[in-house]
Amino acid sequence: MLKIADPDKVFLICTDACQEGLGGVLSQDNYVIAYESRKLKIHEKNYATHDLELETIIHALKMWRHYLIGRKFVLMSDNISLKYLFDQQNLNARQAQWLAFLSEYDFEIKHIKGKENKVADALSRHANSIYMTACSSYISDFEGRIKSAAENDEKFKEIMQKLLENLAENENDRFRLSKNGLLMCKNRLYIPNSTDLKTIILNEMHKKPYSGHPGYQKTITML
Repeated sequence: MLKIADPDKVFLICTDACQEGLGGVLSQDNYVIAYESRKLKIHEKNYATHDLELETIIHALKMWRHYLIGRKFVLMSDNISLKYLFDQQNLNARQAQWLAFLSEYDFEIKHIKGKENKVADALSRHANSIYMTACSSYISDFEGRIKSAAENDEKFKEIMQKLLENLAENENDRFRLSKNGLLMCKNRLYIPNSTDLKTIILNEMHKKPYSGHPGYQKTITML
């Protein structure tokens, strides 16, 4: 349950990052004002831990600038090195640009133990799941669409029949049935030969924000 922000109270920001995504929570008096998370961009996956944590802070401040600019707030991070952020020397161009951006804000950095930073940690590590939840209504009934398309896929029906009869000696190593009755090719979901269904999937993954999500693509095989 989110609460409306009170401009007269101190804002608290908790951030966290991992190798899959980054996340943050804006709160006041232990009440959440807003959540934010996204998956990492390709180039960000090469960042050192310090830079990745710093990128997470920059992203959070940009998202909540309208709340924070001109007000003092507290920034919580489980990366203790960020406490000495403005005392660093020999900055690279990217870090210098970030520090110039941070100089616009009035904040205090406090260290929080990783095990206590549960919400921000969950947001950063489950950015994949959050993205999938946010997918459009085109694939809201994804399972139903697959089963409907399978009715017109002869190859699909042939494999299913062999599995049911337990006759596919060579195919059994590749194909299996999931608990909900869908066909899996090793660890990938078999998509029936349906132009409409495949077009929907391709549009979702290549025309939406954060397209080409690796965590999603690894679950699908179009045979």
